[in-house]
Amino acid sequence: MESSPNDSCTCGMSFKEAETIFEPLKYVLESCVSVGINVFGLFSNSLALAVLYARNLQTLFNKTLFVLAIFDLIFNICDILETIRLDHYDKESCKPMPYYQLLHLHLTPHLIRPLRVFVIISSMYTTVVIALERYLAVSKPMITFVGRDEDNWKKLAFRISPVIIVSLLLTLPKCFEFFIDKVCFLCIDDRKTMELQKTSCHNNITIQVETVSDGTLSCRNSFFYEDHDTKYLDDKCYFSTIAILQWKAFLLNKTYNIVYRNILLNIVTYAIPLLMLFILNWLIYKHIKERRKVVIELGNIIAYSTHTTSKTLNMLFSVI
Repeated sequence: MESSPNDSCTCGMSFKEAETIFEPLKYVLESCVSVGINVFGLFSNSLALAVLYARNLQTLFNKTLFVLAIFDLIFNICDILETIRLDHYDKESCKPMPYYQLLHLHLTPHLIRPLRVFVIISSMYTTVVIALERYLAVSKPMITFVGRDEDNWKKLAFRISPVIIVSLLLTLPKCFEFFIDKVCFLCIDDRKTMELQKTSCHNNITIQVETVSDGTLSCRNSFFYEDHDTKYLDDKCYFSTIAILQWKAFLLNKTYNIVYRNILLNIVTYAIPLLMLFILNWLIYKHIKERRKVVIELGNIIAYSTHTTSKTLNMLFSVI
């Protein structure tokens, strides 16, 4: 009987091998590169704020850039905090969480995550506002010049207010996607091993251990009952209530994911602003090209008029 080709196939790699290869790369990209880029952005935006503020923010353009730098600075801070929480905190430990990590955890669902999305949307549309200002300066230079001494803060508030309102409306659902829940875990040697569906958790009650025949540790009270199921506890065991970040049930709703997370956030946050930037920059380029053409034509007319006048004067002087 011939063996199937699949029986002796050794191609590909196992999940553990793939994890061994890609886990370090993931750590470098998410932890090192991402944090490095955000630290550079933090420094750059701080420098931009200092330079713009030193110029006393006299023009509407500088004031809009100042607001954009603030949005980008907040995004850098939120992104660094989120990367630190995901990659640098020990999420498997049963030991008491440090106060700064506990504060960070409680601020994440209702402040850090929504604020991060808010400033992304605000930054995108503030860039559109800047492009719109450049377009008006190129297409209507006289109106822009005449209105340069008006109250620029009032103008800025009028242009940025719609951006903030739209960003708040789009970010609002993000405030309710996650929550902090206190969960009872079975801990073995200070590591989480099993989430227990218990209404009450007897914290720090240690289950005595004993050495069994194979040399491993086993709980002396090896069996306990939970929802009519018998489960076996190994090693040094104790119970602990731990605060963790949980997602709400509606996050698994297909309609919510398609309408809000995929269509609204992706299209409104990225597609529409990029399309508007493309159109505005194309119109700016078109006006500059037409203006250059007019300047060249005027230069030719002036040069021709000067040449004609000079020739006429020469003929007149020669007659005299």
